[in-house]
Amino acid sequence: MEGFAVVAIANNADIFSDVESSAADIVLGDQSVNQFSALSALEKLRRSTSVPIILLLHNGSPRDRMRALHIGADDCLSKRVDICELAARINAVLRRSYSGQKLHQVIQVHDLEVDLIHQTARQNGNYIKLTATEWQLLRYLVLNGDRIIAKDEILTAVWGGEYKDADAYLRVWIPRLRKKLEGTRAAGLIKTVNGMGYLMDLRQELEEDF
Repeated sequence: MEGFAVVAIANNADIFSDVESSAADIVLGDQSVNQFSALSALEKLRRSTSVPIILLLHNGSPRDRMRALHIGADDCLSKRVDICELAARINAVLRRSYSGQKLHQVIQVHDLEVDLIHQTARQNGNYIKLTATEWQLLRYLVLNGDRIIAKDEILTAVWGGEYKDADAYLRVWIPRLRKKLEGTRAAGLIKTVNGMGYLMDLRQELEEDF
């Protein structure tokens, strides 16, 4: 009814080949009775693809949500979620993952090259593998460099207005982004400003280069 073409995958063993062969835009995972099988499949899938993933949890406890986000889910919901909200969440993830907005600009931050046209990040010519959410987060931080960005602003811009109070997401995704950029001089420029938000400190970059 929402216009999604759905490919059902009943076996975790088939998920990797089926996602690739169907050219899926998004994966909606269902936590099985044995929660570890779903989380294990999620972890393996995240290592092999940047396709956004939403995980449906049986109890939806904060602990399970945090664990799923740490492993690599772009969003996670309780299985009791209303179908209309589920469709809205899917569309929100798709919007931020496949945004059509592309700026004709390449931003250089130390040894990190952020290409806003092709939506890629490279260190000394080598691509850094980022998920769709990691890319959108990096893009927003770079485009708003040298100013403190409030948490609710980042959450709204990257995840959507319905996430503006979901501070836990940033506590997961900011460290993940830093880890992905580990080895680049730019990684240390992402600053946490206690009680306020986050800052991509490009002034530090200029001082270090000078």
